[in-house]
Amino acid sequence: MFTIVKTDLAAGDTLRLTSLGDLYPVPNPVVTESTIYFELPDSMMVDVRIKDMAGQTVRRLLQAPRWAGINQVVWNGSDSLDVPVQGRHYWVTLDARTDQRAQLIFR
Repeated sequence: MFTIVKTDLAAGDTLRLTSLGDLYPVPNPVVTESTIYFELPDSMMVDVRIKDMAGQTVRRLLQAPRWAGINQVVWNGSDSLDVPVQGRHYWVTLDARTDQRAQLIFR
């Protein structure tokens, strides 16, 4: 919902997450590749993706069970066909049970 009053704009939240932690892409912005670190409270199936600003999956980085503690996955700045992406802003997302996270990553 938008409310416009003169030149001010108020917008409701459009990104809703239920996070049990954070995603840490290092380095960010991505030069040649970025390692994305995340901590899990328990062992669980994890789905980590790179998405464009419209929310479309550019590349799936991981879909596998992971252990409790600190984990990592690497993105080389390319799409699912291994072609370097052209955009400058992407989301790295993590879905694991009810744990949903997102972090803006720059290219």
